[in-house]
Amino acid sequence: MNWWTPRSLGPHFDPGDRWDHDRWDIPGEWLPMHYYEAMNCLFRIENALRLLVYVALKTEFRDKWENISLTTDDSKPTSLGAIARKRSGHDNDFEYMCKPLACPLMYLTAGELVSIILSESYWKLFKPYLPTTTAVIKTKLLEVACIRNALAHFRPVTPAQVEIIKQNGTQILTKFQAELKEILFTPLPTKYPRWRLEWPVKGCANPVLLSCSFTVSKNRRWAFAYLSAEAQNVRMETFGETCILHVNVLDLDKFFDAFPGVRKRCVIATEECSAGLWDGDSKAPAVRKIFRMVFPTPQGTKDQKISVAQTMPEELLPDFAKTLAKPLTLLSSHVLPVLELKLEQETAWRVDTGNVFDETTLSKFPENWKKMTSPDFEAEFLTSCPKYPWMNLYTSRDV
Repeated sequence: MNWWTPRSLGPHFDPGDRWDHDRWDIPGEWLPMHYYEAMNCLFRIENALRLLVYVALKTEFRDKWENISLTTDDSKPTSLGAIARKRSGHDNDFEYMCKPLACPLMYLTAGELVSIILSESYWKLFKPYLPTTTAVIKTKLLEVACIRNALAHFRPVTPAQVEIIKQNGTQILTKFQAELKEILFTPLPTKYPRWRLEWPVKGCANPVLLSCSFTVSKNRRWAFAYLSAEAQNVRMETFGETCILHVNVLDLDKFFDAFPGVRKRCVIATEECSAGLWDGDSKAPAVRKIFRMVFPTPQGTKDQKISVAQTMPEELLPDFAKTLAKPLTLLSSHVLPVLELKLEQETAWRVDTGNVFDETTLSKFPENWKKMTSPDFEAEFLTSCPKYPWMNLYTSRDV
């Protein structure tokens, strides 16, 4: 499937007339449609390169990945973290418009991202995710950069140039996209090792029952830890026909604060939250929060059986975790609406867990990608996801 399909422009995109004129009325004197298509593709490619740089660097350097050296577009030697801190500081002056972003990669230019990927020092880290040699990758990216600069400086851009952007993006990034989909959406097997423990948590009379399970990706390069726990239901309030549920749920940022060793090795962490239906009479439904953490497997073990002890930080091993006696602050409070749900023969209520994910508040940890929606079987993740990591705004029209 081609990386750039009509699906990448949203469900209202009509390949026949190139736009849904029932929804959008573009004045005739505005730019032709291919300019908007070019901007969409460039947006996706540049952010895909950010994800590529992050995954490769965090896997290799762990918590020191921000310290790598680079040369800025104006030929000044610096480090990734230093140039990001300098540039994000400028955003503080305009915080009334938008808050600074937490991940330093959001402040690197496309040229700086490319220079990291193609550098002699780091190329070996990116080679597994890219389909060809540095010379070919450089040529493809320079072609994209040429068109990007024309668009950025308001020079003419032709439909043929847009096709070059799409072709090069497909050729360069399809292999990484396949890897990223495996990292993010490898399902947990039906039969898997699991252990449970009671974890004392500050502010809770009863300990939290934490359930943990582990699996490894098909290519053996990634190990996954799943941590889940039921929320602490504080109280249910009813206002006429409206109900709200007050809960305390696992908080990923607080978990990383409590276990820096886990965060050091974790490349990506995502979270989900689910709740059962409520009949309106029994006790409040259980709300469950799940963390999914991704760790690189040890080098040289691709074709070997990988044990949990080899892969996981010691903080995630049962023998260590069971010795914890100090209560930890791992929960955050949320208010969840309880919505009436009309069924065929009865009425039930559903807890809306969306409020658990505060998308407007950015995590302070680049490892925390919050909730990531799995694409359908026809969609391509990088061109269809409604919100990229490290962004507090949705970027797709179909949400």
